[in-house]
Amino acid sequence: MSDVLYPILEAKRARLKKSKENFPLEQLKEICRTLPAPPPFVSSIVRPGQLTVIAEMKKSSPSAGLILPIYEPEKIAAAYARCGAAGISVLTEEDYFHGSQTDLKEVRAAVSLPIIRKDFIFDPYQVYETRSMGASAMLLISAILSAEDLFVLHALALSLGLDVLVEVHTPAELDLALTVRPRLIGINNRNLKTLAIDLATTFALRPRVPSDIHVVSESGIKTEQDVCRLKSVNVQSVLVGESILKSPEMTKTLTGLVRAGE
Repeated sequence: MSDVLYPILEAKRARLKKSKENFPLEQLKEICRTLPAPPPFVSSIVRPGQLTVIAEMKKSSPSAGLILPIYEPEKIAAAYARCGAAGISVLTEEDYFHGSQTDLKEVRAAVSLPIIRKDFIFDPYQVYETRSMGASAMLLISAILSAEDLFVLHALALSLGLDVLVEVHTPAELDLALTVRPRLIGINNRNLKTLAIDLATTFALRPRVPSDIHVVSESGIKTEQDVCRLKSVNVQSVLVGESILKSPEMTKTLTGLVRAGE
């Protein structure tokens, strides 16, 4: 486990233990049984002949530090929707990204777009959490999961009506991800051990993904030229956060990325 991931996962395990004590799994399951189906994620972000944009929301990150001193999820989500985002990604990790479940719930109340929960998910309890928040999809990170855990979590998510983005960074992680035949593979251009970003990661791994699996490129997408290059190798969507959130003209930046993929 990398020096970056270890403390994040330790903090997550501690919070998860308290969550299970304060809100038993059976109560979560009961909430999930009463909820309407969420907006579909895959069919929103996968559009023939286009590359779509999943716009991400996060207040801070270990690599970037504080991104938005004033963080208003509802307003940001509404702006994303107006600019043509196909979906919204919400960071819910509390200690290192300063997110929360409340952030996702606020976004769910503000827009009709499908939402993917980005967090460090390794326990079935978290899958039920994700469904209870109103998310349409969730992230599973191959780097932190065994083959058995990936299989169990992926199958449980699908059974609850959630789509799953299985994230990889290396050929070995991609091989692991392919064992569950996911509909979506996320190629993370960020090395979680060093936090270095290289867009070449997507170009190297894309040919190894079967044609019936859709690809999302994550991290390091900054310009309309980046979008055009990724579209040229049949990437279906990009997940973009910091380059939008840090832009002095957030809506103009997102609109430009969306149009470049059309």
